[in-house]
Amino acid sequence: MNCQDLHLYANLDSVAEEVLYLLSKTINANTIFLASNDQIDNFIIKSFNREEILVEEGARMPFQDTLCRLVLENGSSPLVVPNLSKDSLTQNHVITQQSGNGSFLGTPIYTEAGKLFGTLCAFDSKPYEFTTFEVKLFKTFASLLSHTIIMEEALIRDSLTGLYNRTFIKRYFHSKTTELSNNMSVLYIDLDHFKRINDTFGHDMGDFVLKKVAAVFQKFLPQNSIAARLGGDEFVILLPEYSLECDEAKGVAEGILEMLSSDPLCVEGEEFFVSASIGVSCYPKDGEDMDSLLKSADATMYTAKKKGRNNVQFYQQGMNDLESRYYKLENALRQALKKEQFEIYYQPQFDLRNNRFQGMEALIRWNHPEWGDISPNEFIPIAEESGLIEKIGDWVFENVCKQGVQWEKQGIPPFFLSINLSPRQFENKELADRIDQILEETGYNPHFLKVEITEGMLINDIDHTVTLIKALKSTGIHIAIDDFGTGYSSLSYLSKLPIDCIKLDRSFTVNLDNKVNRKIAKAVISLAKSLDILAVAEGIETKEHLAFLKKHGCKWGQGYYLGKPKSIAEIDISQYFPQ
Repeated sequence: MNCQDLHLYANLDSVAEEVLYLLSKTINANTIFLASNDQIDNFIIKSFNREEILVEEGARMPFQDTLCRLVLENGSSPLVVPNLSKDSLTQNHVITQQSGNGSFLGTPIYTEAGKLFGTLCAFDSKPYEFTTFEVKLFKTFASLLSHTIIMEEALIRDSLTGLYNRTFIKRYFHSKTTELSNNMSVLYIDLDHFKRINDTFGHDMGDFVLKKVAAVFQKFLPQNSIAARLGGDEFVILLPEYSLECDEAKGVAEGILEMLSSDPLCVEGEEFFVSASIGVSCYPKDGEDMDSLLKSADATMYTAKKKGRNNVQFYQQGMNDLESRYYKLENALRQALKKEQFEIYYQPQFDLRNNRFQGMEALIRWNHPEWGDISPNEFIPIAEESGLIEKIGDWVFENVCKQGVQWEKQGIPPFFLSINLSPRQFENKELADRIDQILEETGYNPHFLKVEITEGMLINDIDHTVTLIKALKSTGIHIAIDDFGTGYSSLSYLSKLPIDCIKLDRSFTVNLDNKVNRKIAKAVISLAKSLDILAVAEGIETKEHLAFLKKHGCKWGQGYYLGKPKSIAEIDISQYFPQ
């Protein structure tokens, strides 16, 4: 992302503005500013000028000619210069020649893994003796800005691959289409037969392959293009100023296919030959907003799949949308309910402190008679948009509760069964009554039923959230917040709601080699302890994951290392209750 695109960070502008204002109340220097640099250019993100404009916001200048360069060459400590003309480091600098007996204070800003972002600086056209307190204050606010930038990056980047996410590409698209009147091409990329890698070698290996693929994209893409991961093995590339009428977009797409398929990806001694199917749409011809362009490119990508995979297809006006996989799946979902093609898989959860079995999470699976296994990541969003999710949700609740009763009849001691709620289900004001009705009809004990909702659902309508959660709690069931750490929930809401459990999102657990993810994991566990609620970690796939979570006091966990999701036919329930 270019320096000029830093405005796409949601909160950096406001935090920086507040930081500069607060510093101006303590430090009498005329100008305080925040700059980013890439060792070539210096870009002024924010500036506060008290009397005269010494540094102009939005200005761009050669990095070599700036005092910021001297700050970074000085190392991690602040650079303090009370009088530019009397300091050997600055007396011959171009800025000194312009300002004379000026003064300067600058400290570097680093983000994750010591990556340089830029500098926080104070500047005056007159000499100024910066106090020890002022220098320490500067370092403190630089640290605050560093943490802000890290959090901004976490919100707009995919935690596994480091590519941008769907949130960012929407911001980027809106920014570019308001700045420019030119075209933009959208490449929708889906890896061919990726599920086989996950099924054969496990999700850890699949994640390594995704990282390798992302590295290929970043290495190959032209300047100013944006690569993002939407989820699973689906990626999007935005090419500003590229159109379908030009050969440029086609050349990029075909170049990606060539790079992916020409050489194997080597991961932990295994070689994978990866191919992809790519659908391309173009702004404004094929859509005037990001959602429309993604839908067009997605439908076109499935055309590439049908034409043998490992090829590029371009969206054509008038393409029969009913031929797209999206619409086929929507129609097939209706039949799946009638023909009972769905199945519930159960993944065990354990108390990490004593390795005792505690419960299971219910996970819906769909095996289509013609298309085979279809990922929930693919059909659940379609069920949401089509309105079928509520009927599917009812089916899941009924079958899970019936199964729980069946196990009890077999003499199995009761244990927790967890069910995920979708956003559309959660919006239903009659949800609590419907669940209560199912509990009454099946005879399942509500004390052992747990419903999981995501962070994002909490804040859409807080009044509805409070009412519904209290209604659900009144039936006796437990409430868990799923995918915790990936959304935007307010801790003030969390402290007011009768929540029983928070689940650390899998994306943090499987990437604990990342320093920021380790910090987030420890923070979530600590938060659960402080609120006296249960912390459950998802995605435990190695003994190292397990050891880390145990060490830091996570109480429960689940993941492939502890137990894979299994169908009723595959589960030996007695193994969890040894005599």
